[in-house]
Amino acid sequence: MTNLCQRPPAKRVACISGHRPESQKRVSASNVAVGTGRKASGLKTTHQTKKPAQKIGLFGGTFNPIHLGHVQVAQEAMHLHNLDKVFVIPCALPPHKFHGTLSSAKDRIEMARLALKDLSSITVSTMETDRPGPSYTVDTLEAFNEILPPDTALFFLVGVDAFLEIHTWKTFERLFDMTAFVVMSRPKQDGTPLSLTPLVVNYVHRLISEAYKLTSDGQAMAHPEKKTIYLSQVTPIPIASSQIRDKVRLGKPIHDWVNPAVSDYIEKKGLYR
Repeated sequence: MTNLCQRPPAKRVACISGHRPESQKRVSASNVAVGTGRKASGLKTTHQTKKPAQKIGLFGGTFNPIHLGHVQVAQEAMHLHNLDKVFVIPCALPPHKFHGTLSSAKDRIEMARLALKDLSSITVSTMETDRPGPSYTVDTLEAFNEILPPDTALFFLVGVDAFLEIHTWKTFERLFDMTAFVVMSRPKQDGTPLSLTPLVVNYVHRLISEAYKLTSDGQAMAHPEKKTIYLSQVTPIPIASSQIRDKVRLGKPIHDWVNPAVSDYIEKKGLYR
């Protein structure tokens, strides 16, 4: 999994978006449209059937570059949690120190679009790249809440390693009032999936809230007031963007790790050389 961009003024935080001027919000709104408008009709009706609330996933990171592992876990999270849509949100400029070559936001957005072009329910949002400078997850959630219908349920997709640092994120306590979390497993060195339950339960009780309780099926942690934390064992795919960059630099093929269109784009643009 690619870690999310993170760093508050003195510590690391997740960074996938933030507040924007009203003119930029209008641009971003077009990127997150979820079909909330009503079709015109010549028929008069006494009432309209209310649409069920939308379940929207938010998946942030540098995506430098986006690879098959990113796409796989987004698809699995959508299936496991019956999400209506997932927005992949590339960071603009990571506020923390980035180790390696960071392609431009324009290139990373284009590669993400190429990787997702055949998946109608998973799409790229330019919300973060529409504004300059660093931003924080809490701002991203506020921005989506301003754009989406008020009854929309947000699901924040995050790898377990990033989640276990969430206490360092800006105003992290508020996040659990704003969105459910889908904490996704990662593969161990032997390729098998890491067991989420002991890690997440101990961490949440120690640093988030002891009121979170593991559900009877062991698939989530519920709280009487805050949003649910889901424990998602996704297919272990041992791919890292840093490994892809290294392979490109060494002139090795990457077609097994990225969408062919992404591989062609990297070659055409001479990225990561």
